[in-house]
Amino acid sequence: MNSTRKTIILDQGEVIGGAECYMRDFITSLAESDAKMLGLRVLGAQHPEYKAAIPDYIPREDFTFPSVKGGMFSKAIAAMKIFLTGQKIAKICRKKQINTIVTNTARSHFITLMSKIFFRNKSRWIVIMHDFETQKSFWKLIHTRINHLIFSRADNIVSVSSLSNKILKEMIPQKFHKKIRLVENAIKLNQITEELRPTNIETVLIPRRYDPYKGQKLIIEAAHLLHERNPELQFLFHGAVFAEDPKCAKYHAECVEYTAKHNLENVELKRHTSDPYGKILAADLVIVPAMVPETFGRIVIEALAMGKLVLSFDETGPREITKEFMRFAERESGMTLPSLIVPKNPMTIAEMLGEIADNPDKYLPYTQYGRAFVERYYDFKNTKKTMTRLLINAV
Repeated sequence: MNSTRKTIILDQGEVIGGAECYMRDFITSLAESDAKMLGLRVLGAQHPEYKAAIPDYIPREDFTFPSVKGGMFSKAIAAMKIFLTGQKIAKICRKKQINTIVTNTARSHFITLMSKIFFRNKSRWIVIMHDFETQKSFWKLIHTRINHLIFSRADNIVSVSSLSNKILKEMIPQKFHKKIRLVENAIKLNQITEELRPTNIETVLIPRRYDPYKGQKLIIEAAHLLHERNPELQFLFHGAVFAEDPKCAKYHAECVEYTAKHNLENVELKRHTSDPYGKILAADLVIVPAMVPETFGRIVIEALAMGKLVLSFDETGPREITKEFMRFAERESGMTLPSLIVPKNPMTIAEMLGEIADNPDKYLPYTQYGRAFVERYYDFKNTKKTMTRLLINAV
C-alpha cells in the first residue's frame, strides 16, 4: 500500500444534483481500506444530505466557495474572491502534501486553476466535466477561454458519458485529447431494489431543480391545457430552489404564480425531497425536462430502474439516453413502440400526455425493459472501478 498517496476531492455540494450525486456515490462506495489507500479527504459537500452520507473514516472539512452569481460588478468581486480561494487551496495542498486534487464543478475548476497559475500548486489535477453550457454570448467567450486554460493545466479530464466524451473532443484542441478519460455516470442498483410498474398513467412526476433551463413551466402550461381534458392526470413537481441564484428563485415564483392564477388543482409544486427514490417509485410517469444541452440524464436511468415510463424533452443529454433505451426496448420486445421524446412546446406536451393517458397499453410495454437496460449499461460497479483506477494511477 502506498502510504504517501493523498487525495482531495473539491466539491461544494450546495445542492444535490446530478454532479453531486455522481461524486457522492463514488465517495460513499469506498471501503475504509480504499479510502486510506487513496489518502482521501473531502472539502465542501455542504448540503446536509451530502455531509451525512460521507462515512466517518473519510475526513470532510467545510470550505467556502465564493458565489459567482449577479451582474458585472458582483462577478468582478467574485473573481477576486476565487483568486484568493485559489491561494488557500494551494496552501492546503502544500501543507498536507496533496498528490492529487479532484474537482467536480465549474467553480471548483476555476479555484484550482487560480491555484495552478498564480500559487504554484503542483498537485496532480483531475477535472470532472458535467457542464458545458453558458447562455450569454459574452460570458460564453470568457467561459470557453477559461475552459481551455483548465484543460491545458489539468492532468486528466473526466467525461461522464459517451455524449460528453464526444462534446469534449469537439471543444478542446486535439493535443489535449490524450488527457480525456471516460468514467460513466451510473447508479447504485443495490440502492434501487424495488420495481413498481404502472398499470395506468395518473401520477406524473417532474423531479428537477427549479431553473428556467429545466423547463418546468412548459409542463405546468401543458397541465393547464389538460386540466379539464384529462383530470385524472396529477402533476407533482419536486425540486430545490437554489437561493443563491436569483433566476432560479424568480422562476420558482413564476411557476407558483401561474399555478395559483389558473387554479390548477392538478399541479402540486414541492421543494427538495430527501426521498427522491420514494417519489419516483410512487409515480406512474416521470418527465425529465431540459431546455439546454446537458451532459447526462441521471433521473432517466433512476426512473427506468424502478420500472417507470419516462419521457425526455427533445434536448441533448436525457434525450440520448432515452433514445438508447427506446432502441433497446424495441430489440428486446420485437415491437415497434411510440417515441418517448417530447418537443419543447406546451401544446405538444399536452397532446402527448393526453394520448398516453388515453392509450396506456401502447406505452406501458416500455416498463418491462427499464431495469434490464440500466443493469446492462449503467451499473455503478464499473464507475467505481474506473474512477478508483484513475486515482491510483494519478500518483
